[in-house]
Amino acid sequence: MLTHGANPGLVSHLVKQALLNIARDTESMQASPVAAESWAKLAQTLGIKVMHIAERDTQVTNVPKQANEFVNTWSVDGFVSEGAQPAELGWGTHEKHFPADGGRHKAGSAARFI
Repeated sequence: MLTHGANPGLVSHLVKQALLNIARDTESMQASPVAAESWAKLAQTLGIKVMHIAERDTQVTNVPKQANEFVNTWSVDGFVSEGAQPAELGWGTHEKHFPADGGRHKAGSAARFI
């Protein structure tokens, strides 16, 4: 799988399988989702409001990191690319309020950001 990263690539597959497993175990699913909207609807039906995905770097080197030393374990392209992207925090439809300093995208899915 060329350029198929862990997050969101592999994580997307694992989350979808987890949703299918929960739906099967709770007998909640009627049809297998095919589009993004139907996956979201399945999560909503299951009562899932938030999924937090965290990464843990387990790479080991034979040269110990020095105190106060930054060590990059990404590729140069990946590090620069992700570091140059704007930070976004999605505001879910289940949230009860919207921050006074929040904003909305002018195009796209109308997801809120702060």
